Amino acid sequence: MDAILKLVVFAQKDEIAKIESRFGVKFDDKNGKVRAKAKPGMYKHTITLESHALRALLCLYQRVATSVMSCSVLNPNLVSIVEGRLSGHPRIVPDPQGDQWRIIGLPDKLRQAVEEIEKKIGKPVFKDEDKERIGCSVGGVTEDYSGCVVL
Repeated sequence: MDAILKLVVFAQKDEIAKIESRFGVKFDDKNGKVRAKAKPGMYKHTITLESHALRALLCLYQRVATSVMSCSVLNPNLVSIVEGRLSGHPRIVPDPQGDQWRIIGLPDKLRQAVEEIEKKIGKPVFKDEDKERIGCSVGGVTEDYSGCVVL
């Protein structure tokens, strides 16, 4: 399962439940492929509803994928520490990219996680340019998403 699909599954559980309820289906993930199976006895035209449910899930996936941001770890030696701190942030997902390790999530949740992790560890853990992009405080100055400096 790719990192964005993991994020959709973990961060959007309530949205997925609404889609399943609305279309009378249950999503099933096998071998990285998502299928919608109709719940028995729900509706007569289940094939149509299954396809609509998959379309709704695809739209949710696209919304998350176009909004997701990442923050890379400065030092590979800090990865295990960061992984341990992620347990309190279910809407943040680790995303190893070769020799680079990063966390991904929606901007607000990612900013909260990064700030909390660095506060608990007591030193910079993530790249400054990534922190600036998500609106974290870097050197006492905070930027929001639009690039406006907030003092």
